[in-house]
Parts: sequence; C-alpha cells; structure tokens
Amino acid sequence: MAEIKSNPAVEKLVEHAVKNKTISYDEISDWLPEELVKSEAMNDIIALLEAEGVEINEDGGPAASPGAAQN
Repeated sequence: MAEIKSNPAVEKLVEHAVKNKTISYDEISDWLPEELVKSEAMNDIIALLEAEGVEINEDGGPAASPGAAQN
C-alpha cells in the first residue's frame, strides 16, 4: 500500500477526502486515473481512505472537481 500512497493522484484524493470527511465512489473515480480505478489497487485506496477516517458513500454528493483542488 505504500506504493499507492506515494501516487500523486492518490495523495490529492486523500487530501480532498480527509478535508471533506466523506467521498463517494463516483468522486473517487473522477479523481483517479482510469488505470487505477480499474485495477486491484482500488481495494488498497478504499482501505487507505477508511484508515484516514473518511466515510465512503454509494451516491455522489456535492464535491469539488479535481481541478478545483489546486490552489
């Protein structure tokens, strides 16, 4: 899982999710490159988010787009 944590897209996703304390599966798919979404790494990413105290929801809610996360 350490390899996943060092991925820049995953780092941004985790930062966003921790800030909001919740994220939907749709948002996770939007934030990550397709090759991660469609890989076995998704289980590690979900576990990482849960370990950070992020609630993962089935449905999409209001959220910032990945581009909005950049300051």
